[in-house]
Amino acid sequence: MKLFSVRFAIGSSAAMALPTYLLAVCMAVLGVSAQARSAEPDKPLTQAEVQAALGGCSVNTFAQFIKTWFRVVSLALVLGLGLVGAGCASGPPLVDHAFSFDAGVESPNVKILDFKYGTAGLLTTSATQSDIKNEATRQYSNINGSFPKGDTLYVKWRIKSTGEVIEDTVDLKSRLPSDISQHRIHFVIQGRELHVYLVSPELRHKGSPPFGPKKYRDYFKVYEIYPTSTLNK
Repeated sequence: MKLFSVRFAIGSSAAMALPTYLLAVCMAVLGVSAQARSAEPDKPLTQAEVQAALGGCSVNTFAQFIKTWFRVVSLALVLGLGLVGAGCASGPPLVDHAFSFDAGVESPNVKILDFKYGTAGLLTTSATQSDIKNEATRQYSNINGSFPKGDTLYVKWRIKSTGEVIEDTVDLKSRLPSDISQHRIHFVIQGRELHVYLVSPELRHKGSPPFGPKKYRDYFKVYEIYPTSTLNK
């Protein structure tokens, strides 16, 4: 059917236009065939024809119904978006920081079997169930950006020479400062011990001795936060 707009002529009042699809839906619901006027598609419907199509309902009443319907739909959309926004806002806050480890370089004598930083569930902050099952957990990870600050760090590893399996969970909430923006959390396995470091964005003073993982200690201030703590919060 040719697309067109039908004007409702109501006495001396200004013409009111409705899109073709809306009129088609209304006519279909009311059992009125749009094809009945296909011979004269551009001829305006008379008030009598419109009222007959509306089942005796006045045009003003129908127009008021349409306005009310649009208001209800608009309100529903606003409320829906508000609920979605509230749901997103209620999640853990995002913090611009980094998390990393490099067992292949820093801990070649062990194999990482599982790890999990916080509850973000990202591929770079935790091992997948498939990798854990197949002992194919990554031996290196590095993520830098905005993601939830972790309250815990869990690591499970195997000492290659003895086959001994060790696991450790660190309570980061009590060890990290409240604001870790621009900081990096980095762990290193040394035999049977897990060492966790906080790498500051501050540059290391030339006169201070280097400390921490080799890839960071020459440039930044590094603090150990587990098993001992060199950080003054």
